[in-house]
Amino acid sequence: LDSIANVASGLLRIRLLLNAKGDFRAESYDFTRTGKNRKVNLGIANQSLELSNPFLYHKTTIRDFYTNILTLGSKEGFEYMILCDADGNISETCFRNIFYKIKDNWYTPTLTKGGLPGTLRQKLLDKRWLREKNININELAHCDMILVGNSLRGLERVNLIEL
Repeated sequence: LDSIANVASGLLRIRLLLNAKGDFRAESYDFTRTGKNRKVNLGIANQSLELSNPFLYHKTTIRDFYTNILTLGSKEGFEYMILCDADGNISETCFRNIFYKIKDNWYTPTLTKGGLPGTLRQKLLDKRWLREKNININELAHCDMILVGNSLRGLERVNLIEL
C-alpha cells in the first residue's frame, strides 16, 4: 500500500490479489464518487446460478459468469443484474449485495443462495439494521424499497423494474 501511495494520488480504489503460491500484488484504479441521489438501473439475469460452483462463495478473479451477465444486461440499459438460483430465489447482483424492505423491516438473502459475504452486508447485519430472508424474484415486486450496495460504493437506490 505504501508503494501505491508513493506513485498514485487522488481518490483510489485498491485491489489486493493473492495467488495460489501466497504471492500478492496490488492494483489501483481511479475512484469516482457517484451522486447521492443517483438511482441505478437493475435488471434480472436470464441465467441462473449454479450453487455447486465454489467460486460463487469466495471473492476471486474467476468472474466470467458475472462479467458475461453484466455485459448482456448493459446492452439492455442495466447497470446491475439480479442473480437467482434455478428456483428463482434471489442471491445478489453481479457486484453488489441486494437489500429489500418489506413493511418496516430490511432484509438481505442468506448466503446459501450463492451470494458473497460483503463487508457492508455484514456490518448492517451486525448492527441489526437488517436480517436475512430469502425471497423469490416474483416477490420482489411487492417490496417497499430495494437497495444494492457494497463497502466501496455504499448503498444505492434502484430504479423500479418491471417483473
